[in-house]
Amino acid sequence: MLSSNPNSNSRLQKWQRRYRRFRTSPRRTTQIALVTIAIICITALIAIPKQRGYKSSWPIGEGSVSSPEALCSAIGEELIKEGGGAVDAVIGTALCTGVINSYASGIGGGAFLLVRPRGGVEASVMYDCRETAPAAARPHIFDKHDSVFGGLAVGIPGELTCFAHAHKRFGRLPWARLFKGAITLARDGFPMPKGMANRLHQNAAQILSNPEFKKIYAPSGSVLTEGEICNRRNLAETLDKISDGGVDVFYKGEIADQLVATIRKEGGIVTKEDFSNYKAVQRSPIFGTYKGNQIVVPPAPSAGPIMLSILKILENLPDFHATNTSALQVHRLIEAIKFGKAQHTLFGDPISDPAKMKNITDWVLSNSTASYNAAQIDDNRTYSSPHYGEHFAPVDEHGTCHIAVLTGTTADYEAASLTTTTNMPFGSWIMDPTTGIILNDEMDDFAKPNRTDIVGRPTNEVNWPRGGRRPLSSMTPMVVEDGETGEPVLVLGASGGGRIPTTVAQVLISILDGQHSAVDAVQAPRFHHGLIPEWLEVEEGMKANGVAEGLEQRGHTLHWYNGTVIPSLVQVVHNKGGVLQAVADDRIERIGVGQ
Repeated sequence: MLSSNPNSNSRLQKWQRRYRRFRTSPRRTTQIALVTIAIICITALIAIPKQRGYKSSWPIGEGSVSSPEALCSAIGEELIKEGGGAVDAVIGTALCTGVINSYASGIGGGAFLLVRPRGGVEASVMYDCRETAPAAARPHIFDKHDSVFGGLAVGIPGELTCFAHAHKRFGRLPWARLFKGAITLARDGFPMPKGMANRLHQNAAQILSNPEFKKIYAPSGSVLTEGEICNRRNLAETLDKISDGGVDVFYKGEIADQLVATIRKEGGIVTKEDFSNYKAVQRSPIFGTYKGNQIVVPPAPSAGPIMLSILKILENLPDFHATNTSALQVHRLIEAIKFGKAQHTLFGDPISDPAKMKNITDWVLSNSTASYNAAQIDDNRTYSSPHYGEHFAPVDEHGTCHIAVLTGTTADYEAASLTTTTNMPFGSWIMDPTTGIILNDEMDDFAKPNRTDIVGRPTNEVNWPRGGRRPLSSMTPMVVEDGETGEPVLVLGASGGGRIPTTVAQVLISILDGQHSAVDAVQAPRFHHGLIPEWLEVEEGMKANGVAEGLEQRGHTLHWYNGTVIPSLVQVVHNKGGVLQAVADDRIERIGVGQ
């Protein structure tokens, strides 16, 4: 059992050795009996040398853990060895990730958690733990104020409620046990990983000008570099209190008092009642199919409905097959995604108008809508944004971290898919001096009244900031199983804000439709189209096979990521014929400064 005793060097080395051993040990089995956890953060993925972007098949037995941070994976594995289940392991690993890779996630943010429990996909449940606007928030709150930095940018954090609800229903180990690894690393120190070190370097000026960030990330006057030891002792104390007292300490106790005081000092309007009134919302997942597979995703305010819509459009196209070597097939996928992007702007928090949101979901997912949109796709040309239906100005999103879990046997498996975020790197740039918590800037994900996109399209009122509302999100955690056998096929998700749906769609159909390996699907060059602006982001690898030329001939305006990559990372756990592969996107090492 992990302790907080400072014999940390030998412990960290032990965790690292164990993690590397499992990453490089391929196994084969016709029946899966393991746990694989894969975590990605938008700028936090640590690729392993000699196996860039690839995590080999995992051993059977008690289970294994796969994440971008070896220390966090080792913590998850320890929990499994002690008898913990997938939810226990994912909580322990995610808490660790929030400590180490704190620019993308942490307990100061929010999350969507999708759980497919043992016993059947029909029992799947989704926890909406998205940040909420404080009660005093009004639509025009940001007319004269910043929605990215400072106290007004902070929404009420929800991540811990996801952990608490999931643990109460599915956990096997004591709540306090799940925190021990993260507490140990925060208190005793951890070696700075490359992804985090890169972000510190990119934001050095802001870190050095912020006293609280400087204490942690530049204690000697220069930002920490890869391999240097980082301590977060005040956060360790905070996690210790939550592990002993539960989430009420965070939402109703002294931690809430401290966070409210800090937020208000920074110009925010959050109150203690906002914290004490926060609730996770349990929602029923929505289901779709693609090529004989059942797809499980969360409903709005996630982008789950849009993902299913894109897949339905593709199934209505004659002879569509996934490949990035055919300009025609790539063009078709782009067009389907553009319809999905337009539909996404129609959504908001279901609490805004439950009946309306249900009607929009039903319309988006109807066979008639998919068939109509498919018929509007011209194989020879693309169109400007009005072609893709009535819609509103899209909201630009950022950040996120994804966690995917698969455990059990092919006949009786459990899956969890968690996407968590603090939005922009380092959220609102507020680190509470007492608790060490970095607070989100999720209020920036709300649409703003009196603003339009570049073609004059207004924002959607259902996504304006109001007290208790949750902003629309592009997060798309997903579970896929075989439609006939019920066996697990994929657990996946992505980081990258508004680029998440396009990234997940490309990798998903490449595996399910193109019959590519998970490794090839993740490493293949990608594109992104956000509908507005009307250009296509393209990675350099798509210059091959005449794809780029064919897209330009169809009217696409290409925006090249020459020498770098689209800043969206996908994580996949893939079961193919009893062989389980966990694949980590290595794009983090090629993301350019400022992306």
